[in-house]
Amino acid sequence: MIIELHVLQSFPVSNLNRDDLGQPKTATFGGYTRGRISSQSLKRAARGLFTRYGLDESETGVRTKRLLENAAKTLHKRGRSEDDVDGVTEAGLLALGFGMKSGTRLTEYLLFVGQQASDLLANFCDRNWDSLHKVATEKQKAAAAKKADAEKKAVEKAKKIKPDKETLAEAKRILDATRVADVALFGRMIADNKDFNVDAASQVAHAISTHAVANEFDYYTAVDDLKPDAEAGADMIGNVDFNAACYYRYANLDLDQLTKNLDGDTDLASRAARAWLHAFIHAIPSGKQNSMAALTPPHTLLGVV
Repeated sequence: MIIELHVLQSFPVSNLNRDDLGQPKTATFGGYTRGRISSQSLKRAARGLFTRYGLDESETGVRTKRLLENAAKTLHKRGRSEDDVDGVTEAGLLALGFGMKSGTRLTEYLLFVGQQASDLLANFCDRNWDSLHKVATEKQKAAAAKKADAEKKAVEKAKKIKPDKETLAEAKRILDATRVADVALFGRMIADNKDFNVDAASQVAHAISTHAVANEFDYYTAVDDLKPDAEAGADMIGNVDFNAACYYRYANLDLDQLTKNLDGDTDLASRAARAWLHAFIHAIPSGKQNSMAALTPPHTLLGVV
């Protein structure tokens, strides 16, 4: 069974989803420039509404580069030395096949994981503390001595650590998405380990305006409230780009794929589908909302099963 949603939604003066120049995104369609809101922006807005429409926070995911930071905090709370937790957690991530961005506490790319991922990573590091601590110490010594080859060997050694079966099973749960509704809905790709890729159950189109759109700009000024009356002129000037348009939005949901992604849990699949339905209808990106308040709800909705 596939559910399709077709939505018409008008926004007044707004800049909901801007490009690298700060202008509302556009697309050429039918020979005309039209307003556009990216599918990524709409999905992000929808994800933020899932708990409002029936899903528990533990059933939703997080997209993050900061697994190391959160897992290290957990290890420190458990009594591990604050001086060691970062190095051991980094070694743990390397052992699991995740690269780290050089000179930072961040993974190389964003990981889409469940809420429990940081705790599960901390459990993995706890169980393999001695071997991971040894690797971390070797890497730190190599870095201090500025021996790139030795540091590289330490990283390779971390990747070759073989945890026991129980720990390995627990470690794999870090990327388990069978209880994570938004990963099941929108999918996930992990280049380092294709076994953890998830085929999306939902497809979301870029919203485009039903008519031609010309982006405009608002020239604004601001005045210092404490300026003496005798002094004239603005104390700040600037431009904000905007448009105003009626958008056509489309999304679909494959219920069979959703149930498969959630390991056959029909109850969670049903609640996830309901949350998706309500969240997508009410999803509005947050761009420039404080200054433009473009919060108009859809005025036409067609659902097709």
